[in-house]
Amino acid sequence: MPSQVDRKAVEVTKEIGRRIAQLRKEAGWSQKEFAAVLNSTVQWVSLVENGRQNLTIHTLVRLAHKLGVEPRDLWDAAAPEPKKSKRGRGRPRGFRAE
Repeated sequence: MPSQVDRKAVEVTKEIGRRIAQLRKEAGWSQKEFAAVLNSTVQWVSLVENGRQNLTIHTLVRLAHKLGVEPRDLWDAAAPEPKKSKRGRGRPRGFRAE
């Protein structure tokens, strides 16, 4: 059974894929055209856009560059609003200052 962290990772990967698809369409590219720009395949582009391909940071940077955006623009679309800590502190649980 997937953990909560695993489920969140899948959710974020899918949201990044949706953002990539949105930006590709805004650029006026089909999946086939985008695959050619990336020197990749339509199948791979489809996997990415459907959140079924785990992407490295290097690949995210490359995709963002080809789409004319900053890498954070792919991530920001998937990032939830920060929650306030219930403990009233601005550090994550288990954080230790060195």
